[in-house]
Amino acid sequence: MKLLLTTAIILWSLFCFGQLDQLHFELIKGLKAPYNDFIYKDSRKLTWVSSIEGLFCYDGLQMNHYFPGNANAKGMLGKNIQSRFFEDRMTNLWFATVEGINCYRRKEGDFIHFQLTDADETVFNNDYCLFHLERDRLLWIKTNGWIYRYDIQSQTQQRLVETKGMRFAVDTLPDGQVSSIYACFWDKDSGFEIIEVENGEVVNKINYPSLPASENPQLEVSGAIVQK
Repeated sequence: MKLLLTTAIILWSLFCFGQLDQLHFELIKGLKAPYNDFIYKDSRKLTWVSSIEGLFCYDGLQMNHYFPGNANAKGMLGKNIQSRFFEDRMTNLWFATVEGINCYRRKEGDFIHFQLTDADETVFNNDYCLFHLERDRLLWIKTNGWIYRYDIQSQTQQRLVETKGMRFAVDTLPDGQVSSIYACFWDKDSGFEIIEVENGEVVNKINYPSLPASENPQLEVSGAIVQK
């Protein structure tokens, strides 16, 4: 019964977040690493799968594996992927590993990466989470206990607000501007935060100390986030 319920929930999630056309169980056979928490089907019908041992891409026939040191993945920083995937209008793919922000450049077929710094130019080399691409230009990033906004075009960063969040979601205005950030503490603490934003500036942060208790604490659900 438990297995059937879990399977039903996973199938429902696939339906809600986007069905993966032509994605069969052959994909699973090509995965060589566990913890595939983030799955994204891009504009060219390629399916990208995260892992703690690099990036996988399924083209309908075979699974390609990208990781640091791989000749086909020039410039990829880190291998433990800790974010969703975000595709820009040039079809480049942005994502975060623990060590920094990566971008798969579609035209060049390689990777570029960067890391943020503090006021003293000390580089942050751990604890990255990329949780939104705003209007094809601004990356919203959490690292070192703070939320930053990074401008891809000017390559400048803006430190916005301190957070205990580990996983994030956003609300946006009709023009694409971020208006609210929802920060979940994951297994680090109970509760969550709502961060209100106006014109790129944080105007309020509300802390909720706890979440409602689960009616079924024994329920196990896949943590995968499926995007389309």
